[in-house]
Amino acid sequence: IDELLQIIEVGIENGIQEVRLTGGEPLLRPDIVEIVSRISKLPNAPALSMTTNGVALAKVASDLKSAGLERINISLDTLDWERFKRLTFRDRYDDVLEGIAAARQVGLQPIKINTVLMRDINGDEAVPLLKWAISENLSLRFIEQMPLDAGDVWSRMNLITADQIFQMLSEEF
Repeated sequence: IDELLQIIEVGIENGIQEVRLTGGEPLLRPDIVEIVSRISKLPNAPALSMTTNGVALAKVASDLKSAGLERINISLDTLDWERFKRLTFRDRYDDVLEGIAAARQVGLQPIKINTVLMRDINGDEAVPLLKWAISENLSLRFIEQMPLDAGDVWSRMNLITADQIFQMLSEEF
């Protein structure tokens, strides 16, 4: 943590005004609340946000907010429980929804939902996801899948482009 704080302090001295904690999954760190607290107590502390899968968020949302976390991005690629299990290899869909509710309850704002649409996987969910986000007063962001696989099976052919997403959404909105 001390090394992280030193790096952030140098960043602040050089004009950095925002820090986003990402991962892997930042909520896997048992010291994540301490990290948030110590960053928020720095002189000229940066605005502090986090990107998470949301699985463990309900348990720590209040502590994170109290420690100084301001905003949160939560990854959610589907509204379908079965599809969620296939995409994430775990049955934790309800935990993510509880995490979103907890973030709202403690006042983390804005709550942004990051969604990756993939052809033949969840590409049919652009409209339902946007309707859900609007009904829940959440900001929905469609982001591009990152090629992070060591097996070299990632293919640009699986991507759904921004133009294609706009086309799907424009049919309904």
